Amino acid sequence: MAAPNIDQDGLRWGYKRSRLFGKDPLWTREPEMSAIESSVRQELHLNPDEVCNVSFMAEGALNKLYAIEAQGHQDCVLRVSLPVDPVHKTAREVATLRFLESKSSLPVPRVILYSTDRKDIGFEWILMTRLPGTSLRDKWRHTSLQAKNNIARRLAGYQAELFDLRFHGIGGLREEEAKAENVESVTDGLVERRFVVNRIGSVEFFYDDHIRRDVPRGPYVSSEEWLQARLDLFIGDQDRIIERGPNDQDTSDEDHKEERSDGKSMPNTDEHNVVLTPIISEQEKTHTSADVKGQSNGEHCSGDLSEADDEDDDIDEEDVRDARWLKNLATILRNQVVWLAFSDVSESEPEPSMLYHQDLHEGNILIDASGEMTGIVDWECVSASPLWAACQKPKLLEGRSREECPDRDTYGDYNPDAWGGQGPDPKEKDSDGKGITYWEHLEEHEQTVMSKTFFEEMEQRCPSWTIMYRGSLMRRNLSGAIDLMEGRFRGPFEVDQWCRAVRRGCCDDDLEARLQADREDREVDHGPTMDEIEGSWEVWKDLRNAQDAVLARALQN
Repeated sequence: MAAPNIDQDGLRWGYKRSRLFGKDPLWTREPEMSAIESSVRQELHLNPDEVCNVSFMAEGALNKLYAIEAQGHQDCVLRVSLPVDPVHKTAREVATLRFLESKSSLPVPRVILYSTDRKDIGFEWILMTRLPGTSLRDKWRHTSLQAKNNIARRLAGYQAELFDLRFHGIGGLREEEAKAENVESVTDGLVERRFVVNRIGSVEFFYDDHIRRDVPRGPYVSSEEWLQARLDLFIGDQDRIIERGPNDQDTSDEDHKEERSDGKSMPNTDEHNVVLTPIISEQEKTHTSADVKGQSNGEHCSGDLSEADDEDDDIDEEDVRDARWLKNLATILRNQVVWLAFSDVSESEPEPSMLYHQDLHEGNILIDASGEMTGIVDWECVSASPLWAACQKPKLLEGRSREECPDRDTYGDYNPDAWGGQGPDPKEKDSDGKGITYWEHLEEHEQTVMSKTFFEEMEQRCPSWTIMYRGSLMRRNLSGAIDLMEGRFRGPFEVDQWCRAVRRGCCDDDLEARLQADREDREVDHGPTMDEIEGSWEVWKDLRNAQDAVLARALQN
């Protein structure tokens, strides 16, 4: 199927600094401040003599934010977006914010105006109210644990609200006029708004050339359909590497599946467990680096953005070998593990779903001077997710469990000359005399306390949510496994081991526990803490190289 003709003028996918982390969405031109001011004046019906100040605020991965101060109007924010998914992404975000404003108590921006035609500013934009407060990330070290616990309780209350605002089907929201079974109607004054589950809005569906791939984009009837579409995209990425690389290896690819009684594919089995060819040989493991490269060669580029015009580096045999291994692993997930996770689910009607903010970290939570939450932002890629995927703790509370509060006096002091004056943590200016390790451990402890508060509150407010959370470990692990595959770092090796455990019948094997145990083992086995080596950037790089060498030897055993 030919790639669809999608107008993405203004967008280019390339590399900002390092090919290790994959491509970034880049602006081929900047939005002009004069054009923004002219459009805002026109849309707000301002006279030439009325004040309209436009100033740059911040930049996200997919957008630029501008503060708008217009005479006679509330302070606003204009979000100018890259055309990663033209028209659809803006329409989804507007529908999501309007739904939340109409149906929930969540503190979200109110949409004032929006445009998808790109004729004035050159990009799509949304004009919305500016919420008060500062990001929790900027105030984290100066916010009390009591205030943070209150935030955890508030987040639990919002989760309970969203749990009761059900949809049917998986995908992004869209305002529609036509009636359908998956419609929520809201009366806003004299305007009746209908919100339907429609095309998916997750980043993986428009990343790089994914927007042109021939895969279903929703609304999905079931979790199985949704996860298989994600894996199809990942498998396509590996096929692209294989096709571009040396073609001197065996290209046979078997799906290892047979028919279920209902006509759908199911994994081959013997009398004990699922049987597959080996995922990767012991010899190949020595050549697959700790940071599995995927589409990049894992090397750092120190040049400027002009280097981003270049195509991916030449694909060599090692890249092709890695891609074949990753494709094999993704195929196992798609054809076997997904089926095992949802074999008991009927697909006779669309699966229940709820809105889920998958990126609810401290940078997207606003607080006032007293630590009270004032807003939740960044809803641009939010979709209606299946309940099992949405019933989990916010990203803010993710992290290693640390029950004991770290003793400040046992940690090293902050060294202002460390790292050649370029510390890896921007929060070091708020070090309060202590090195980064102390603050990391304190944050882990506070997250652990907040997580307990969050789950206690969820148990009281919405017991059904906690039942769903406790009963969906394997499915959450499966979704996490796909996330790790897309990340292309050490994750695929842990996914490999988790897959093997699941295929042996250990469906309660916890992938996250494996990852945490692995992190702890590497901390013990691989030398000093960050505090002990803060005096030298070169020492840190040597340590990382040593860790990679230890990992490579471990993979041989």
